[in-house]
Amino acid sequence: MRRSPGGDFTGQADLVRSDAGTVTVQYAAHPAIVAGARLVLFVALQTSRHGRHMPEVPRPVTSASTLSAREMEIVGLVAQGATSGEIANALHVSGNTVRTHVRNAMAKLDVRSRAQLVAKTMGEGLTLS
Repeated sequence: MRRSPGGDFTGQADLVRSDAGTVTVQYAAHPAIVAGARLVLFVALQTSRHGRHMPEVPRPVTSASTLSAREMEIVGLVAQGATSGEIANALHVSGNTVRTHVRNAMAKLDVRSRAQLVAKTMGEGLTLS
């Protein structure tokens, strides 16, 4: 397990499947205090059934600072648990516009889920508001 100065951590673990086989999981996590409770956002980044050594896939270095102000605003609302419909109503745009901003942000940061999008953005220390 590797821990960053900000408290984020990443690692790799073997999980036992119901058939007694194993799955290797690479994960990332971001601890935070929300409404007085300590929470940890945990994201499985990659899984493999081919043993402990997962193939390294070179990925371009991307930063959340490449997101537009509107994308950051929407990622912040996603982080607060808002749905696309709720975000659309709050920002007076269509649900398709919200989904497009989320999709573009995910593509820029090379992530596969909304949870991973939030984790990567928060992991870089950017304020989501």
